[in-house]
Amino acid sequence: MTFGLDFVEHNHFEAMPEVSDYQEECDAFQQRVTNEENLYSAHSQSSSNEISHNNEVPVILSPHYLCNICNKILKGKFALKTHISTHSGERPFVCNICNKTFAKKQILQEHAIIHTGERPFTCELCQKSFAKKCTLIKHKVVHTGDKKHSCDICNKKFAQRSGVLKHRITHTGERPYSCNFCDKVFSAKCSLKKHCEKFHSTESDVQSE
Repeated sequence: MTFGLDFVEHNHFEAMPEVSDYQEECDAFQQRVTNEENLYSAHSQSSSNEISHNNEVPVILSPHYLCNICNKILKGKFALKTHISTHSGERPFVCNICNKTFAKKQILQEHAIIHTGERPFTCELCQKSFAKKCTLIKHKVVHTGDKKHSCDICNKKFAQRSGVLKHRITHTGERPYSCNFCDKVFSAKCSLKKHCEKFHSTESDVQSE
């Protein structure tokens, strides 16, 4: 199935009407509004993304696109096209060194560090460096010993909320990590990653909370 822009706009996504390059006299405040941001801040926004005027004229901020699958609001067509890959399994971003494919540009950029050996995130306490910011954050617990997140079933404590979520699976038996290429499901992200590398010759981009 092809997930081109036409498919995106006419099947799974709605583009909210655009408001651009306008100058309108605001009857409610008697001031010149020159862009969407000023109009947004000048009036209260309702739950339907409409701006309240005395004459009840609705204005929808733009450009915003609503995903009809998960109801996520995206800014711009490029963001929309990138987001759809999380539903379609499309992986348009390719590493020019090893040809691995990824659903998001950010994940490709993180992957590229494997080839460059770059470790831009440094712990100010011990000067140890890391390739990813999230790894640095987890490392800092070594210095602080702070474990403020606890399991509501057995009270075991963890430094990160993600640690609690992963741990709870040992109680519930959940298998929340699903493969984008087959029907296999896993209880741990690392197991899914190993599966994808072994059977699909690629990496999973599933993010844990």
